[in-house]
Amino acid sequence: MYRIKTGRKGHGKYYYRCYGRVPQRKGCGNMVPYEQAETIVAIRVFMTSTEPYRTREWVSGKNWDAEIADVKQDIREVTEAERFEDLPTLTARLADYRWKNEHEATAGEWAYEDTGLTVGEHFDGLDAEGRREYLKTRDIRVERSTTVDGLPGIHVIIDGQDHGTSPYPHQSLGIASHYERPSTTQHNQPTLGHKLLDRSPDRISAHAILVSQLKLAR
Repeated sequence: MYRIKTGRKGHGKYYYRCYGRVPQRKGCGNMVPYEQAETIVAIRVFMTSTEPYRTREWVSGKNWDAEIADVKQDIREVTEAERFEDLPTLTARLADYRWKNEHEATAGEWAYEDTGLTVGEHFDGLDAEGRREYLKTRDIRVERSTTVDGLPGIHVIIDGQDHGTSPYPHQSLGIASHYERPSTTQHNQPTLGHKLLDRSPDRISAHAILVSQLKLAR
């Protein structure tokens, strides 16, 4: 999705709009109000999230690919030099490395560690750059929808988890103007994860504001 501005100069509004994918780009018709989407995702989902926040670190696996490549190179060199007496040792070494790769190799994986914080507490404590980097690690998808009561709203899915449809907040929280210009992907299409609050209310007051707005919408 890409951010666009509609309306007259000085009176326009921003939206997220689906432009499809290249090379045959064709919009899907999904057009979501920018500021409402940012408010719902950043405050309704992240700043109030009670999901445990865990750090992760990549633990490299073990294999003998490099050793196998080195032995193969040695075999080529001794063959070219006609040092054939070295071949039995090298071929035995190659067979040993291949056996280890088949029976003892391990894949890399992420190791997670609990921090004692929730996602909301972690997100609320980050500075602007930290929030930006955090949001970029999440797969955030939004679409225009309606609530069960028939009210216009925004359907949010994050990392495959459906967060349902939230009605538009009745009042702006005054945050959209504090977002940076969107970063772009390789197809020049910024994703929602590249935006973040550069200035926001504290977590408790933000939650209270949004809850009161959602109640008014019902």
